[in-house]
Amino acid sequence: MIYPFVCHGCGHKWERGCRPSQLPAVIHCPKCDARAQHDYSAKFSTPQVGDIYRHHESLSMAVHPDTIPQYRKFDRTHGLDVEYTKKGRPVFTSRSERIRYVKAHGFVDRDRYA
Repeated sequence: MIYPFVCHGCGHKWERGCRPSQLPAVIHCPKCDARAQHDYSAKFSTPQVGDIYRHHESLSMAVHPDTIPQYRKFDRTHGLDVEYTKKGRPVFTSRSERIRYVKAHGFVDRDRYA
C-alpha cells in the first residue's frame, strides 16, 4: 500500500510504499528528522479506493495534443463535457461520463458487461 505522510516540524509531505505489517510505529521526516504522521486528507498521485473517478486521466483513450480542439467540438455535439490534459488524455470525473465517452467515440469497454 501507499501511505502519505506529513511532517509536524517542516510540513514536508511524502509517500512510502510498504505492507501494513512493515509500517513502523513512529515515522520521522527524511528532511528534518521531526516526528511525522499519516496524512489521511492527502491527495497524492496514487489514487485510493473510491477516488479513481474523481479525476481519472485515461492513457488508453488519449488523443494527439494537436487534435484536442476537434475532439472537444465532437464531444460538445454528443453532449459530453470532457476536459483534456496538455498531453491529450481525457479526464473523467465519473464512471457514467467515461461510459458515455466510450460509446460516443466507438471504443470497446471491456470493464463492464453491458
